[in-house]
Amino acid sequence: MNEPMNQPPAAPGGAQPTAPGAVSALVTGLIGLLICAPVGIAAIILGGKAQQRIAESNGYYGGDGMALAGKILGWVAVALFVIGIVVTIILFATGSAWVSNNNNYGMMGLMGA
Repeated sequence: MNEPMNQPPAAPGGAQPTAPGAVSALVTGLIGLLICAPVGIAAIILGGKAQQRIAESNGYYGGDGMALAGKILGWVAVALFVIGIVVTIILFATGSAWVSNNNNYGMMGLMGA
């Protein structure tokens, strides 16, 4: 890995480098949220790894907020994806039963006439 070992904390007022994976976690979390896809799983993993690097760097790396936001967006994206699948299954199941019942009533009406 390319992580600095035993580096002193960044100087106050100095720019702290962002941990590898923090920006990627945020971007994949946003993409996953926008398209409600399992891309959010990647954001969860990247965010967790970035937070681990930040914790292990003793203050050298920053970007914890981006990593956390990426993880949260990833979880929301995965939850929306699962909810979408469940709703689709429910709508398909009830929709096909509704069409089936309407066709039966239509046939009864034609037969009875």
